[in-house]
Amino acid sequence: MMTVALVGLGSNAGERQELLQKALAVLAREVCLECCSPLYQTQPWGLPAEVPWFLNAVVRVRTPYSAEELWALCTQLESFFGRRRSGVPDPVRPLDLDVLLYGELIVRAEHLCIPHPRLHQRRFVLQPAADIAPEMRHPLLGKTLDELLQECADPAWVRLYAQPPGECLYALP
Repeated sequence: MMTVALVGLGSNAGERQELLQKALAVLAREVCLECCSPLYQTQPWGLPAEVPWFLNAVVRVRTPYSAEELWALCTQLESFFGRRRSGVPDPVRPLDLDVLLYGELIVRAEHLCIPHPRLHQRRFVLQPAADIAPEMRHPLLGKTLDELLQECADPAWVRLYAQPPGECLYALP
């Protein structure tokens, strides 16, 4: 059985756009990429001012993997592209992947929370998510992503950077 999920992608180290394109290419070998948002350049959320700005996007995927397996795939990709998790949050991230939504599933575990616990508070992820799945509902809040974006009080700067990266288009066959 295939489940629709949203995965957030971000990078603020190295060749950000190239890293995101490569990560999407690898992800597309494992799941069906349905569509990808444009890239946005965004202020780091909750990080010191000197931290490099991120490029962020969201992809809608159809996957046979469980939520746990999709999360494990995302963490493997992060490691492959140079992210090191040491228990202390690192503000510089070559690749940052988050499972934002997984169908209507709600998961609250030590290492995995779906929906992402701060999804509704972060413009840098709500904007690209609403671009590609405006009617998708947050299973805990009962509101669409478009409604959450309209209500979001996050003042962080989010600017269109580029149309969907690489081969990833708004509607893939």
